[in-house]
Amino acid sequence: MSMTDSPPVSSELTFTYKVTMSPHCEDAQTVVAYPGQNPVSFHFEPVERDLRMGSVLKIGRKPEKKIPMAPIALNTYPEDMFMAEEVEPHIDFVAFQSKVVSRMHAELWVSDDGKVMFKDVGSSSGTWVNKRRMSPAGKESRAYEIENGDVIQLGITYQGEQEDIFKSVGMKIFVTVQPNNPPSPDPFRSHL
Repeated sequence: MSMTDSPPVSSELTFTYKVTMSPHCEDAQTVVAYPGQNPVSFHFEPVERDLRMGSVLKIGRKPEKKIPMAPIALNTYPEDMFMAEEVEPHIDFVAFQSKVVSRMHAELWVSDDGKVMFKDVGSSSGTWVNKRRMSPAGKESRAYEIENGDVIQLGITYQGEQEDIFKSVGMKIFVTVQPNNPPSPDPFRSHL
């Protein structure tokens, strides 16, 4: 979202920012290394969330006792979180079932001036925005403004000696800004 796309902050008009995270792979030729192999990048159904000023969308991995048969993205709400007693109001959570995603990996929010912001909160496997690493492993990054079409990668895909493939999560972000309480039409202009 550029400066010209940002809605003015007003006490009369509030906005909802619909954030859509869609699966993304940089190069379709690298999705499958050889016939019969699972895709290298993590696959998930698109995830939509509404953000408002004062709300935070946390992104991470929900710990499970057993590993699911196929990788999935869970739409998890605060009451379902593994730390439910510590959740603050206006916090939402999206969990990816990928071992390269930290339990608390990143955050999305709307700044006071109406920009959608994103940061790595100290993940162990790293985060990239448009192929640029946000911060070293284990270090919180500075906040970056997210624009429509930005590509975010959580973690690095790798294969251990005796372990299954761990898949990075690649996603393309789309933001739609919608007014919550649009002003009523001017009755004098409707007669022109």
